[in-house]
Amino acid sequence: MTNRSVELPPDLVSEVEELVSSGFYSTFEGAVVNLVRLGMASLRSTPARKIPPGSVPMPERPNVPDPTRDILRME
Repeated sequence: MTNRSVELPPDLVSEVEELVSSGFYSTFEGAVVNLVRLGMASLRSTPARKIPPGSVPMPERPNVPDPTRDILRME
């Protein structure tokens, strides 16, 4: 098995530390390994992964909200 180092962003470090301190996982390393495995399993089971690249049409323009149609704006 090859070990590799990965620098986690501070927000992820604090979230994983919170899981460990709450007792959800016993070690930081164990938590990271299990979370990566959960993520990989989720990716493998996602139907979208079976769609070949390029077969999903891209929108012509991004979905940008039209401020003139803001129903929450009170005037």
